[in-house]
Amino acid sequence: EFNNFFGDENKSPVPGVPVNENWIYNPNTDIRFGQFQSGSIDLNLSLTDNSELGILVLYEHSSLGRNLDNKNYAYDPPSETVGSLEEHYKQADDGPLNGLRIAIDYSALLSNGHRLAFGFQPQLLTQIGDFTYDTLNVINGEWGDYESLENSVELKRGIYAGYADYSGKSEKFDFSAGVRLEYTDQLLEIANPEYFSIFDREMESTYTVKQLDVFPSVHLNYRFSGKDNLIFAASRRINRPPTKDMSPFLYRRHYEVYLVGDPALKPEYINTAELTYGKDIGGQNFTFTGFYRGTENAIFRVNTVYQEENVLIRSNTNSGNSTAIGVELNSNLAIGKKLSMFIGGSLYNFHVTGEVFGFEENNRSTNWSMKGTLNWQMIKSLKLSSDINYKSATATSQGANEQYYLLNAALTFTPKSIERWSFALRGFDLLSSNIEALYTRAYNQEGVQIFYQDVDYNRYGPIAEVGVTFSFNSNIKSKRNPKASFGDEQF
Repeated sequence: EFNNFFGDENKSPVPGVPVNENWIYNPNTDIRFGQFQSGSIDLNLSLTDNSELGILVLYEHSSLGRNLDNKNYAYDPPSETVGSLEEHYKQADDGPLNGLRIAIDYSALLSNGHRLAFGFQPQLLTQIGDFTYDTLNVINGEWGDYESLENSVELKRGIYAGYADYSGKSEKFDFSAGVRLEYTDQLLEIANPEYFSIFDREMESTYTVKQLDVFPSVHLNYRFSGKDNLIFAASRRINRPPTKDMSPFLYRRHYEVYLVGDPALKPEYINTAELTYGKDIGGQNFTFTGFYRGTENAIFRVNTVYQEENVLIRSNTNSGNSTAIGVELNSNLAIGKKLSMFIGGSLYNFHVTGEVFGFEENNRSTNWSMKGTLNWQMIKSLKLSSDINYKSATATSQGANEQYYLLNAALTFTPKSIERWSFALRGFDLLSSNIEALYTRAYNQEGVQIFYQDVDYNRYGPIAEVGVTFSFNSNIKSKRNPKASFGDEQF
């Protein structure tokens, strides 16, 4: 149910502006689906006693899709009556993909006891996305295409990667260092170059990326004694956006919000550095970590106002850069032989900077988190597990996400008298706290605020789940197959 009116935040009329209050009931469904097929050949060869060669060839074909059905009805609040259908929209996309991944890896144990590894790992991806937008004429009951918003895209991406790693160890010191080079050859073609966009930039029919990236990494571990060690680790990695976030398809997600992709979306680059001190005390383990995590081209969800219909319209785009600097403390505790616990937490400063719709954002927050798990082997056949997770509020590129916490538990029974059977009772969101709240605001280039939104997503709990498992042959060990990741990444 949506209450629409013109007024201030207290619903008071604005002088000279008609209130024009009306109510809308908007049931809608948004379904993502996919079918995934893959095949692979994995070959490992021992060339000598101290060297080996691995060859992997993996092919994947997947069909990904989305159906969105959006209806707007008149609504009468006093009687809670749903009236006649006023608008009906349907959007759908179909995105089949083909992916090929090859990995040729060589490693050798050198005479000094160190190990050298290098390899070549190309991967190729092609994906086509077709988008349709249909509207219902509520007067005559006939469907019609909304051709100006329909579109299709084709993504061709080749990533040609090579790497080299060198590692070794001594009595107290372990180390590994490596570098990975990736050349990206990517072409995104858009059938309708006059696509809908919320960004003030020239629209194009093709977006090309030809770029060489270098990703170094290092890991150092020094053991002071059998119970104390110091670890330093640093790396640089990449996070590429899925095609669905780059496709300029306009979805009426629901009455209040539209979604549209950004074809100029760039990958994120994540730089991390951590210094960790670990100590064992009896059967307990403690680690204390100082960390830096910086993201270049950070991808955030951004919002603005679609003036023609006075609704929000949002997209994922490169909003700027973000950094997190802080500390983390984790502990693994054993209480007797039947009870074990993990307790951890972090405290860090989070900073987001960048330009959003011409306005310079500079947002900070002091964030903290806590997490814990408990495992209690009550008797040999009965085990209780529980976990809790708490996250503080955090700044975003256009506002903040509020605090969030969740408690789950599970009771597992594996009776000795009934072989191959196990029974589980699981409880999710035991505190009925699965509520994600956020607020968003935006400014124009002159620094004038153009909208404010306050949202709560309520997922009603607690939820109980009963599981029964039967193992046909518990002695057979399943072989792990190479993961076909193209479909997962794009879904």
